[in-house]
Amino acid sequence: MNSRTLSWIFLGTLLCAAQTESPQQAQFRSCRANLKSLARALEFYAADHPEQPGPPLEKLVPGYLKTMPTCPAANSDTYSQVEWAGERFTLCCRGNHHTAVHIGPDRPAYAFPGGEISGLPPTPAEKILARHQQVFDQKKAVADRIAAEQDESVALLEAYRKTKSKNLPREALIELVNQGVTTTPPEKFPILITPPITAEERQILEGEKSPEGPTYLKVVEELDKRLPDSEFEAYCESNQFMLRKNRWLRGKVGKFQTLNG
Repeated sequence: MNSRTLSWIFLGTLLCAAQTESPQQAQFRSCRANLKSLARALEFYAADHPEQPGPPLEKLVPGYLKTMPTCPAANSDTYSQVEWAGERFTLCCRGNHHTAVHIGPDRPAYAFPGGEISGLPPTPAEKILARHQQVFDQKKAVADRIAAEQDESVALLEAYRKTKSKNLPREALIELVNQGVTTTPPEKFPILITPPITAEERQILEGEKSPEGPTYLKVVEELDKRLPDSEFEAYCESNQFMLRKNRWLRGKVGKFQTLNG
């Protein structure tokens, strides 16, 4: 199975029934999770096979899904009629199988791009996971931005060298840049701290299992390990000079280009 699929299914379709839910609510949540898994698999298949627009769902097995899921309320495949519009698609549970939880026909549904169209309110465990996921996503956005700046650093230095003198020795160029960077204020990063798991939250997370098997506690703990607070802070700090340098170089190169435009 495609490794990306496993990752998205594990982190992107973590929906299940709380112990206090009715069997009909649990069926709806499981159906909703099926749609999210199918949608992610379709996204990855389309990215890997751009020459095959609008693939039928059976193309996803076994490379992107082990088996084709079925709606637990209907006990049959209700998902196969995918509506395609170019690269966009809409999936839904065809029929009227979730009336017991006051869900109308052809629901739940999932659209790409856009996301889920309908669904039950999140369970307490899902709300806890969402808070941890939000902090992780914010950290990842900062880390991705730093990585992009790292890629641009060499090009910016070369562009600045051309504005000064191609014959300027590299040592002198670096010294000139370093002197300029000292006048550039440090980058202000957002304060991102992973929410601690309280004793009450731990009990809630242990009481629910994800569709893939692990409890929500395991899911949250694994998510928190991916970008720990201390490592994230150290990563930002270690790249602080590079970010300041890029900002200074970008300003100098931009000013030169304006004057000679």
